[in-house]
Amino acid sequence: MNIELNPNEKYIIDLLRSVLNNSIPPEKPEDVSFEKVYSLAKYHNIANMLFYAVEKLENKPAPELLKSWREVSYKCVSRDIIQKLELDKLLNSFEKNQIKNIVLKGFELKKLYPKSDMRFMSDIDILISKKNAKKVSLILNGLGYKTISYGKEKDDVYFKDPIMNVEIHNALFDVQYKEYNSLFKPLDEMKNIIPKTKYQYNFSDEDFFLFLFIHTVKHYLSYGIGIRVVMDIYLYLKAKEKILNWNYINNSLQKLELLEFFKVFNHFTKTWFEDEKESEIDIEIGKYIFNSGTYGNDKNNRLNSLFSVKENNIEKSKMKSIFSLLFPSLEVMQIGYPILKKFPFLLPFFFVIRGLKIVLFRRNRLNQINSTLKIDKNELNKRKEFHNKAGLK
Repeated sequence: MNIELNPNEKYIIDLLRSVLNNSIPPEKPEDVSFEKVYSLAKYHNIANMLFYAVEKLENKPAPELLKSWREVSYKCVSRDIIQKLELDKLLNSFEKNQIKNIVLKGFELKKLYPKSDMRFMSDIDILISKKNAKKVSLILNGLGYKTISYGKEKDDVYFKDPIMNVEIHNALFDVQYKEYNSLFKPLDEMKNIIPKTKYQYNFSDEDFFLFLFIHTVKHYLSYGIGIRVVMDIYLYLKAKEKILNWNYINNSLQKLELLEFFKVFNHFTKTWFEDEKESEIDIEIGKYIFNSGTYGNDKNNRLNSLFSVKENNIEKSKMKSIFSLLFPSLEVMQIGYPILKKFPFLLPFFFVIRGLKIVLFRRNRLNQINSTLKIDKNELNKRKEFHNKAGLK
């Protein structure tokens, strides 16, 4: 596989760099297709941001494509306004009802972009105490939100027409990520948070970055990450790098064995948006990200799950990966079957129930198993070599 970015991908980075640096965007090279650039931009949810560069070009795309691009941009501006208004309503309601909370990721990151609508946000994430989950559910229902999921995992999910997705978190990571969760206590036990109002809090700059980066790693090592996340990390460090407590951050990342990867990834972001010289691993990371899209893909997930098994024999890796898929830990099973919290000895019985559900109703799981079995040794070794080179062991 060619690890070099193709001309369309390189041009996307050039356009993004011009937007972030408020510079004149380069004109389209002969070997670049506006149609392919637009398609890739939509795949990564950055079409609106690119439009800010495209509309400044002397030689613009064909009228029909430019019209479609402009419509995407208008929708993102509208989305940004709706989300801001709705978030204000939510936070005002939380304040009135004495709900302690932290707004996570997206809205804080929007402030770092030249214009807030440039940073597409699919949902609003808010951290609360688990004890307030029911109270929050009633508040959101009263504000017109429909409950999509409640009490099943680390977050409850709500939706309100036309575009409002809200995730209410009671923890920052799923139960299987014990090492990641060890850095972040439940909200009521957090000590370094900063009051914004009586009930709304912010992370310290250091903890905000740690959550942002570790959350990125979690996705990077499963389905993959998109271009937007690279910009998030680049812009956050550009704004905060000189004031952050790097001893605290480095020590925290070292405990999770992520410090070397952070150094590699930080350098990589600067090869895209500054003038740092690319190494081979920078080029490989860039291609991995372009191929992943906004939310990653199944092939990445299967290869990365085998990488995480830490087994030299590929057949053993496959069996261990499939076994963990079919027979999750008790903590994971308790999410889908809460009765196991009271009666853990029933775990084997619920493995059978889960297996039947997979066979009868969740054929995608069977497809995952089948795709895992088809992965060959050469493919897995390349993925291991790629991650190892980037500092992931």
